[in-house]
Parts: sequence; C-alpha cells; structure tokens
Amino acid sequence: MDKRHVVGYAVTGVAGLALGAVLGAASGTQASPKPSPAVTHTVTAPSPTPTPTPSERPVGAPASRGEWTPQEWADAFKAFTAKRGTAQQRAAVGHVVKVKGLDGNDTDWEAADDVKIFTDFEGEDYDYTAQAELILDALTDWQESREGDLRVEVLNANGSTQGSDFM
Repeated sequence: MDKRHVVGYAVTGVAGLALGAVLGAASGTQASPKPSPAVTHTVTAPSPTPTPTPSERPVGAPASRGEWTPQEWADAFKAFTAKRGTAQQRAAVGHVVKVKGLDGNDTDWEAADDVKIFTDFEGEDYDYTAQAELILDALTDWQESREGDLRVEVLNANGSTQGSDFM
C-alpha cells in the first residue's frame, strides 16, 4: 500500500470525525428541550366511605344494628341459602329482592314490627304459596327471632301476600 493512500484514509477519517462533531454540537443546541406546560391539580375532599355490604365486610367484623339496606338483607339471605339450602329453597329464595323490617346483623336479628320479604313473583294473592313456604323455611334455617312471635310475610311484585308465618 502506498503512503499516499494511508495519508488519504487518515485525512478522510479525521475530516469525517470533525464534521460529525460539528454537526452533533450544532444539533444539540438547536434541539434543546422546551419547558413543559404548567400542570395544575384539582384536589377534592374525600367523600365519606359508604357502609360496606355483607360481602364486603371483613370476616369476624359484625355490622352495627340497622346498617344493612333491605337489598343487603336479601343478598345475605340468598348467600346463606345458596350454601346451605335445598335445591327447592335456592330456587324460591332466588326470587327475593328485598327483606324489610329486620334490625340487627346477619347472625342475630330482631324486628320491631312485621318482617316483609318482597319477591319478583307476578300474580294474585296466594298464587305462589308453595314457593312462599320454601322461603319461610329457608328464613327459619337462616335465623329465628328471639321471642318466636314475629310475623313474617312473603309478598309478590304487586304487594299481594303469598304466605306468612310466625317465627
């Protein structure tokens, strides 16, 4: 290899490096980052936490008396029957939409007046007496009143009585 070629390669390499350094420095000054727009945050006061449903409560933490809604009572009743009820009871209790008149928690309840179990059954008075009887049996399996003289009534979607008993 001729000395001229070696010198030519060296000069070309040095010139390329110098050109790259100049271009890199020039682009570094042109592409400086722009400041980001100011970020504003809106802070709101935390809302009060709602009363947890029976399924959300920690195990072993009883609810204070009167905290549950009629729908939560129905959900707890359905959950119990789903685990421990007969197939017929599970089918009948599946129609329960709310339970009114209970005061207490899921293991120890009282009622100041009659307990009413509302269902989604359609029809007239006593069209669903067999299902109402199954619902009352399942309720007795789940809980009983302390005094044993509490009237429990099963109503259909129209508010007509389907069955009742004293517990």
